[in-house]
Formats: sequence, C-alpha cells, structure tokens
Amino acid sequence: MVKPYILLLIALPMAASCQSQSASSAGDDWIETQMFFGLTRPGGERISDADWLDFVDHTITPRFPDGLTMLYGDGQYRGDDGTVHKEPSAILVVLHGRGDDSKLNEIARAYDRRFHQESVLRADLPAKTGFISP
Repeated sequence: MVKPYILLLIALPMAASCQSQSASSAGDDWIETQMFFGLTRPGGERISDADWLDFVDHTITPRFPDGLTMLYGDGQYRGDDGTVHKEPSAILVVLHGRGDDSKLNEIARAYDRRFHQESVLRADLPAKTGFISP
C-alpha cells in the first residue's frame, strides 16, 4: 500500500556540476511538470504498489534519470461517463528543460495503455530553480 507520506526522489539535471546559487540568481529556463495518475483500474481494482513502481522504474526513470518527485494523494475527477470518481493518485513532479514534451506524452500514453486509463492529467508551470547550499 502506498504510504501517506511524501516520497521524495528529487534532483535536477546537472546537480553534480551545479554551483551554489541564491534564489535571486536562479535560472528561469526550467519547466515544472506535474502529472496526475489515477491508481484504480476500470472496474475499481487498485493498481498495486509493485505495478506502479515497476512503471516508474521502467517507463518514467529512463526518460528522466536525473531526478523526479512522487507524491501520493486522494483525488477525484468526472469521467467520460459523467460520474465523479474518487481514487488514490500518484503525482509525478519533474523539473526539466524545454523540448521534453515527447517524453512526457510517451509516459502518459504508456500509462493509459498499460492500466486502461481514460487519461493522465498534466500541468506545466515555468520554474525558477537553484540549489541552496552553505
């Protein structure tokens, strides 16, 4: 079962070579993408933690090996049938550069196919990023 706490696996590309920055000098050429994955199959069966983590390991991580964050929550949405569905959700947060649309769309399509979902919600925001260190 997915734990109710936040699992942080965050890192940014080039973390090893990044020098200390203050927030005022941070770059703004990044995009924060949040993707919302429903963790219930059609018919109500829960997608297991093992299946979700296998998807992360074999589909998401190869496309974003430098880092990502996963959050877990309870969500709801109105389905194509007009009914409000409530289900556990996994939220993927990735900070990335421009040009990664195809990778993100491949992840969503692979999830939809593998777990027979209607869709994956995606939100993109401009992000000002930087590492703060002593």
